[in-house]
Amino acid sequence: MASQIVFKEKDYEFIYKTRAIQLQQTTDNPLRLDRPKVTIQRGRKANVQIRTKGNFVDPLSRAATQKAQTNPLSRPQTVDPLARPSAQPTQKIEQSQPQAQARSVEPNKPQQQQQQQEGKLEIDAEEKQLKATGEFSIYWSEIRDDFQNIFQIKTYDLEQPVPNPFGSNVQTMNQFDGQAKSAYSGDSKIEYQTQAPKQGTSKMIQQKTYIQKVLDIRRDLKRQWINGDKVASLQLAIQSCKLLIDNDKPLFAPVKYVYIIDILETFGKFVIERLLKLSYPQYTDQKIAEISLQSVVGSNISETASEIGRNWINKIGSIRELLPRLYIEATLLKVYYFIDQTQIKPIFQRLIKQVRAIGDYINALYFALYLFRIGAELFSGEKDYLISTLKDFFIYMNQKNKFGKLDVQGDQYLRLFEPYLIQTFRQYSQNCTEREFKDIFEHFRQSTQNHFVLKKMIEQFQAVHISTLALELFSIMQAYPVDNKYQLYACFLPKIAKGLTNVAAGAEICEYVLQDILQIKSFSLFLEILASLIELIFRSFQGYQKNQFFFLILQRFNDLFSMVEKDQVNTNQSKDTFIKLHQFIIKIFQDSQDISEILQIDTFITCIQFFPEDMKKLVCNDLLSMIINRDQKEKITDPMAVHSIVKLTANLNNKKSITKDEQKGLAKIINQLLQKIDFGKDLEQTLNLYAEMRGQFGNISGLSEILIDRALDLIFRGKRLSKGKNQKKIISFYQACIAYSFITIPTIDNPISRLRKYIQVAQVGLSLNLLSQSEAVIKTTIENLLELPETFNGRPIDEIVVPYILDLISFIIVVPDDPSAGYLNIFQGLLKALEQLKWNPKNGGIHSIVIYVNCIQYLCAQVQERLPYHFENVKSNDALFNKDSQFSLTILELVQQLYVKLGEQAQAILKSNITDSIENGLIVKQMLSCLNRLLLLLKFNKEAETTFAIMVDLIHKKINELNRDRTGKVQLTILKAYFLQTFINIEKSTTFNFEEKKNQMVNILESAKN
Repeated sequence: MASQIVFKEKDYEFIYKTRAIQLQQTTDNPLRLDRPKVTIQRGRKANVQIRTKGNFVDPLSRAATQKAQTNPLSRPQTVDPLARPSAQPTQKIEQSQPQAQARSVEPNKPQQQQQQQEGKLEIDAEEKQLKATGEFSIYWSEIRDDFQNIFQIKTYDLEQPVPNPFGSNVQTMNQFDGQAKSAYSGDSKIEYQTQAPKQGTSKMIQQKTYIQKVLDIRRDLKRQWINGDKVASLQLAIQSCKLLIDNDKPLFAPVKYVYIIDILETFGKFVIERLLKLSYPQYTDQKIAEISLQSVVGSNISETASEIGRNWINKIGSIRELLPRLYIEATLLKVYYFIDQTQIKPIFQRLIKQVRAIGDYINALYFALYLFRIGAELFSGEKDYLISTLKDFFIYMNQKNKFGKLDVQGDQYLRLFEPYLIQTFRQYSQNCTEREFKDIFEHFRQSTQNHFVLKKMIEQFQAVHISTLALELFSIMQAYPVDNKYQLYACFLPKIAKGLTNVAAGAEICEYVLQDILQIKSFSLFLEILASLIELIFRSFQGYQKNQFFFLILQRFNDLFSMVEKDQVNTNQSKDTFIKLHQFIIKIFQDSQDISEILQIDTFITCIQFFPEDMKKLVCNDLLSMIINRDQKEKITDPMAVHSIVKLTANLNNKKSITKDEQKGLAKIINQLLQKIDFGKDLEQTLNLYAEMRGQFGNISGLSEILIDRALDLIFRGKRLSKGKNQKKIISFYQACIAYSFITIPTIDNPISRLRKYIQVAQVGLSLNLLSQSEAVIKTTIENLLELPETFNGRPIDEIVVPYILDLISFIIVVPDDPSAGYLNIFQGLLKALEQLKWNPKNGGIHSIVIYVNCIQYLCAQVQERLPYHFENVKSNDALFNKDSQFSLTILELVQQLYVKLGEQAQAILKSNITDSIENGLIVKQMLSCLNRLLLLLKFNKEAETTFAIMVDLIHKKINELNRDRTGKVQLTILKAYFLQTFINIEKSTTFNFEEKKNQMVNILESAKN
């Protein structure tokens, strides 16, 4: 190994003098030369030039004979936010400022807060403008976003003090010692780090002010370039790079780095665009922006572009400071495409090596990061330079006594290099082969194996690469402290879950991780690692082993939560924990191929019960939605899983505060869940589930209707399974279904829905030949008629209930009566209920007439030798009382009673004063229908003649009333044919004499037509 070279002090002096002679340089910095004084001393016609070896003219020098131009560093006077506002000249401001030992006065806090807010708004506005315009290349934008996200620059504490490299104020030419404008003045620029602040100025400024000054430099650079002063733009770029040298505040280095590199990006873009326009003068700006530098060839490059390019390169030699010279050279590296493209790679490699010459390691790696941005654009396939700087970084990390700064040490200092590590691994991972990944891992293995570096490596490389060395990486993690190990689990486990093909290796890793997490006492950390472990568990285990894993995990959570006091549940920290637990549970469901396996875990439901009420509803709703939205063919058959679903659903039903809309939504969810549940041939298990649902959700009326329909459907499923055989066991099941439905109906809020369900259940019961149960339901239906309200949804109840009463009358035709209870006991009970029903005074009479006519029709059906229809295996009244004379007499008596009731109702309508044409038209139409039906059903007798006379008088009256207005005449015209046919039927079937009234009514009908 070569011995280390040691330079003595005399050696440094010799090298310095030799270099100065060779380059014909003075000890003065040409960038700091006081050119205005030199120009004034030698006269306005003097030609001040500084030459270097090779007879190159100093590009920053100006001939005094040139026309005076605006100072490139000058800009409109701005008020120093740290100085007191005053209209006096700068000199007076400095005199009036307090001395260092003077007692300071605390500024007004509201005003200070306003100034701070204004500064942040200005910086935010600049950021938004950059995002909107897309001014930077994708290569720098990617790195820039890393800085923004890592160091939270947008929300950075910009009130912290940093050294002031700018002086008191930005001085203009008129403020510089009263001298007149000259061609160029170095002293009129901002006083940067190379010169200490003047006496009386603040040595520290806020970071907000610092950034605002840098943004001002960028604006000045753009303005000078647009005005044609390219040299002034270069000077501003150089001066901005000088700001990077001082890192007395290391935590501020990333912040200022972002905004200073923005300046270099803008400057480099201007230079290249100018050279492209000179080489392609025929192209538009848009087409110029689309040109790739790799496509630039010698035949397209104009001599002017080449000469200007060489001029830019020559200007680099005038920069004395190392760091600014390296940054400017890297920024202008693409200029070699217009000079000699073969020089690009050697120069780039030299710049990579020169990273080692930068003493401050923050500056060194940040400069390397800038080179990576250039390398990504110019040498996208090469990775050697990435490994080179990474090895240097590892060597530097080994020097523990030098790794860090006075006030920043350890992980806090290492975090400053996070953007560098991210970009290194990100570029290296692009099109990375397995061999290349193993090489970089070997370099890491030979380093200090820092957990932070390993974390960034795992995050940036693809899962397939991490999985190839999963066990090796995991063994390294086991040597880390517990906290560091847990951080790595969060990024390592999801990676290997996606790319690991060795199931045995995955199972081994899961076993070790489980042992670690069962020792965790922090909710947040516990859940963070769990979210990463789930997918690997699903890929590494099946069946019982997998469920056992989840059982242990959830049991540990329950143990952790049981140690938390109740008053700590609603704290912000607890809410964050529950959010992570929510995500964990959702992750389990998403990755599970069979959710029944998860629902069978005992501790699963217990875990959900720990959530606060509002979050518990959200979690349950999400889980139930995931169950519903899975493949429709996937059915849930396990009773334990179904029981868990019922408990999840019950958490959504707060009986005290649930709203109507929430009830509808919950009923819909439960209905969809019931479609997913299938116990196969075990119908009793299904009925038990419905009973459990009724107990949990009896307050949801809409669900009660759904459960009744499903219970009745079970009956017909049972008939299909039994193939129509009425075995004792299946009959008992039928009875249980009818009883379940009968008991559930009262939980329905809607009275009409209750009436409809009663009739439906009675019909199903009779179809099964369950006579006693069907009769009980019918009697309850009749009793329910008397409990109906007078109105429903703003309508009279009789208008709504008439169709259901007619349906009930049609149904009880085939319902056999109990001989021990008397003839037609069900029908007679219905008649009594109709008498007590609260009919609407307006049109209740006509509705009752319609019902009574249907009752007569029922009685006429009962006297037939065979009823018009039957239920299978049900013996109706035609079979029970076919030759019973007493049965026939009872029917005749009831018919006579109904005739009387018809007459009473018709007489009541006749006496009423109804003038509405629509109502009168309805009355006439219903009366004509009733007359025709009665003529078909019964023979004409004395009682019938009385009723007929009243009904004809009623029709005659209503015709007269309808003929009085246009609407009534239209209705008469429509019903004319119906009238005439009814008159013919009356004449054929009766001896009733109504010739006079018939003629009058015919005349009215004719007049209505005209």
